[in-house]
Amino acid sequence: MSDRRGGQLAWNLVKVTSMVAAVTAAGQAVEAYLHPHGLVMLYLLVVVVAAACWGRWPAVVASGMGVVGLNFFFVPPRYTLRVHQPEYFLTFGVMLGVGILISELTARRQAQFELARRSQAEMAAAYAFSRALAQAGDLEAIEEALNHHLELLFQPPARLLVGAQVPEDCPLAVPLVSARGPLGWVCLQAKPSSPESLHAVESSAAQAAMAVERVQLGEEARHAQLVAEAERLQTTMFNAVSHDLQTPISSIQGALDNLGDPELDLDQETIQSLVQLAREQTRRLSRLVANLLDMSRVEAGVTPLRLEPVEIADLLGSALQAWGDERRFDITLEPDLPMVRGDLVLLVQVLVNLLENAAKYGTAGDSVELLASRANAGVELRVVDHGPGIPSDQRHRAFEKFFRLRRPGDPPGTGLGLAICQGFVKAHGGTIRAEETPGGGTTMVIWLPIEEEA
Repeated sequence: MSDRRGGQLAWNLVKVTSMVAAVTAAGQAVEAYLHPHGLVMLYLLVVVVAAACWGRWPAVVASGMGVVGLNFFFVPPRYTLRVHQPEYFLTFGVMLGVGILISELTARRQAQFELARRSQAEMAAAYAFSRALAQAGDLEAIEEALNHHLELLFQPPARLLVGAQVPEDCPLAVPLVSARGPLGWVCLQAKPSSPESLHAVESSAAQAAMAVERVQLGEEARHAQLVAEAERLQTTMFNAVSHDLQTPISSIQGALDNLGDPELDLDQETIQSLVQLAREQTRRLSRLVANLLDMSRVEAGVTPLRLEPVEIADLLGSALQAWGDERRFDITLEPDLPMVRGDLVLLVQVLVNLLENAAKYGTAGDSVELLASRANAGVELRVVDHGPGIPSDQRHRAFEKFFRLRRPGDPPGTGLGLAICQGFVKAHGGTIRAEETPGGGTTMVIWLPIEEEA
């Protein structure tokens, strides 16, 4: 660095010498029209330019060379440094003093300007650093913001060590300390070049410590919220499932007890009725357990898909066959529907859940409508019932876990079916929503993207 500065100073002195020589040559060209005292202003102009462009020492050299040049080339006896007229000593002294004063004032003004510019740059960098830390949501973002700020301050890069010991290969470690105590270290890859640089690094580390503390507090709050939500879901699930498990288990147990009681003389019709009851309740219990397992997959964000081209007609047929209810369905398919890309098993389960809801909550004796049509570069499926419907102020909650309308006469349920449907449909890149059926009831609308042609 010192060699570079020395080379720059030497080059500036060469430029100053050239300017003094140019002024001397110009003075010789116009000396017939100017008194030597008038040439003083030209040399002072060189001093001002040198001070403004290159600093104090080039200006001082320009002042001294100006005195020598004026004496040697223009003051009699010419081409010698002797002075016969005493008043020129005063001229040379004033010229040298004014030159040094101008160089000093100009250099000081430049230093003040540079200090103001540097302060403004540091303030802008500090503001940008504060904004970056405020937007940082994790430790990696904080470390990235810290290194970017240190780069702007011409400081060495650093590593953020939270809750760790200082490694042996760390040249300098600055502690991260917050109101809660020590948080870790900022490990610099090189030592700062000056005490001012070290102070800037320590100030940056203090800001980073506050950001680390904020991130840690946020993580603790999220963890506490997750724990509270898990406990709430556990309680809700236990309350909901305990009743829905008890009903089919009690029915199955009662049917099997009656079938196995030797004292009961059951006719064939009663036996078939009990067997059918046990089958229906077993199927209901199986769907309940399947819903619980599916909900756990959706909550964990693990929904494996076996994607393949799916025909809409095959999808609806498979869903109706899997549902196996004797209720009448009205199916309307738009001609030449494109295939969708999806997991047939999961999509069938979505439709089965919607059909089950439509059958449970629809008006007895009315049919459930299934409609399929093109819509917005995809296929739209509608499951329409004509029951009491969902109130408009509750419709946005239809897909929440365990949400159920508490109305007299409504069939039992866990409130998981629609939440599972939403999770499966979103996994396919689709959407699902609830609408009001004209004339009363609920229409569940599924949109799925079409299979892209190869």
